[in-house]
Formats: sequence, structure tokens, C-alpha cells
Amino acid sequence: MSTFKVVRMAKRGDKLPLEFKTEWLELNGQLKRAANRVVVSIPKSEAPAFDGLAAIYYSTAAKAKETLTDKAGRQEVLCEEFLAGERLDAAKTIKQKEQLKVVRTLIRHKDLSLAQFKDYWLKNYLKLEKRLTVETPVQRVVASFAMPPDPGGNEPHFDGMEEIYLASVEDFNAMLASPIPALMRKEEESFVQLDAPLGWRLMAEETVL
Repeated sequence: MSTFKVVRMAKRGDKLPLEFKTEWLELNGQLKRAANRVVVSIPKSEAPAFDGLAAIYYSTAAKAKETLTDKAGRQEVLCEEFLAGERLDAAKTIKQKEQLKVVRTLIRHKDLSLAQFKDYWLKNYLKLEKRLTVETPVQRVVASFAMPPDPGGNEPHFDGMEEIYLASVEDFNAMLASPIPALMRKEEESFVQLDAPLGWRLMAEETVL
């Protein structure tokens, strides 16, 4: 089952990290009444691609699309989200505040449409994501796909986003030590533009507002 969300990405500019974090939480917290759910993430990585991430969830793609804005210093992408895999105890172990996760964006092969990219991911790559939650300490894996823009609209800044939930850095290292990440990288050769300059990965702490 899928759901719809707007993914926001922003840089902090000349603001101090704590000042930006406070403002980012407050800014997105104001959307709680109109949205089904609001999730804010603050990267922990050094020199991250963005200093703030947020996902604002809606019941339909149309409602999500209505909230898209075009503001300087911020990027937004309308996405459809799918649960790729989850441990049986995920509901109890995943925290509502400062939950650790790894976020990756992927760019599709140049000869694939968004629909073909999504189809390949869900039919093939998702099997490996599910294995992460069975064979490693990973708690949950979420896959999100950028939706095609309206005619004349801005192209999405990524084609797919992967969120991998973990209880600790040690669990992240245990995941990397398993054979599955290597299998995933091999599978990505079939549908991902591996040398795309727009792709990024970061570790973040997620808070459900």
C-alpha cells in the first residue's frame, strides 16, 4: 500500500545549526493540522547535502500537490511512498523522536521513464530491501518515488528515495558487514545512474511531530 507526501529539503544558510533546527521544527510543525502526518529529519553527517529534511503526508496526491511551493533555498518533491520491509517489532522499537535512519536518493538510468524506474525497483530491488529487515538489524525500509510534474512544472530533484531505519550506528555497521549491500549495489547497475551528480546519502535523526 502506498501513501503520498511532499519531501522538503533545505540548507541552513548563515543560521547556526541549533537555530536552524529549532526553526525547521517549528516551520514544519505548523503544517500538522492540514496534513495527515509531518516527519522532520536533521542530518548527522558531516557536510550533508541538506541541513533539514521533512516529509508532509496527505491522503491523496492531489492534496499533496496543492502544497508544493517554489521558495529560494528549499527544494520540494511530490512522492509516492511504499513500505519495502519491516521487522515484526518495528512498531515498538522505532522511536517517535530522534530515530536514526540513513537516507539515499537515486537517479534513474537515462533510458528509463519514471514509471519504468519505479516498476523495476518494486519488482526487483525491493526484494533486497526486504532482506535487510530479515537478515540484518535494520528495522524498516521505506521506498519513495518522485511523481511526474505537471506540464511545464519543475523536474524532481531525484527519482527515488530510500530510508533505512536503524537503532544504532553499530547496527548500521552490522548491516554494511552483511552481503546484502553488495547485492544491492550490483542490482542498482540495472536501473540507477550510478555516476549521477544529484544523488546523495546521509545519516539523520527523524522526529514525528
